[in-house]
Amino acid sequence: MFGFPPARGQGLDARLRGHDGKNSSTDELTVQPAAQDVLFICVYQIAFFLSVDSRIFSISTKWEICPLGKEIEPPPPEDARRIETTELLKRQWLSKNVFEIQLGRPESFAFEAGQTIRFIHKSIERHYSLLSVPDDPFLSLCVYHISNGQFSPILADAEIGTRFKFSGPHGYFTFKPSSRPAVFVACGTGIAPFVSMSRSGVTDFMLLHEVQRVEDLYYQNVFHKIASNYVPCLLQAAPADPSPPGAFHGDAAGYLIKNLQPGSYDFYLCGEREMIRGVTLLVDERFAGSYVYTEVFY
Repeated sequence: MFGFPPARGQGLDARLRGHDGKNSSTDELTVQPAAQDVLFICVYQIAFFLSVDSRIFSISTKWEICPLGKEIEPPPPEDARRIETTELLKRQWLSKNVFEIQLGRPESFAFEAGQTIRFIHKSIERHYSLLSVPDDPFLSLCVYHISNGQFSPILADAEIGTRFKFSGPHGYFTFKPSSRPAVFVACGTGIAPFVSMSRSGVTDFMLLHEVQRVEDLYYQNVFHKIASNYVPCLLQAAPADPSPPGAFHGDAAGYLIKNLQPGSYDFYLCGEREMIRGVTLLVDERFAGSYVYTEVFY
């Protein structure tokens, strides 16, 4: 996990919050002008000190920068988390490479919208963000199928009724209400936590979904009804091809440059690392005082 460096000529007055050992990262940054450029790298479960704008902070194993001397309770160790058992109830293909699965929900399992579960299959462990609403009687996941992958083919080919083990919930990528407008940015299956948030009652947000083609907009019907502004960002479709209303031909960063007015926002970024890095640097350049929350899928 790491915090992204600021753009040249600007600094980050940052608060960083991560999670509990997931392959992806969950970071929170407050972007404000600072006295100097700051480059920081966070190594999991190593505490160190960081000076930002003449203030001293400590980074704990929970990935929260706080005033020096403040004690932070670390998350439970991974081996202390409860292992649950579930079974595959349903599978539906949403596009050529993406499918949704529905799993049985253990009676005692509770989570917040935006959190993940970690599948445990022999020596393989993989995290997936939950699509489900916290009061759903089942657990749903959106899975990108990698034909030569280690785990997604297992989920793609498993028979209905196959049992799996998982731990969780994991992660801190949850919605945090504030006075700033919320801007959700996802690429590919990074849309999953935003489906859970929106179905859980989060409204009045802008959502950009960066995908290759129109067929990859698998949850557009959800967001057309709930988001204040839903923008499909199409990377490969030609401008002359049929597109949904409001579609933008280009990446999410390009849309923000052209269309988002200057101001302070809460940015929630989920998906590909390069998208998250690019948008984070853009926020530092153009949207001072904004917060950035991230979840890196790959």
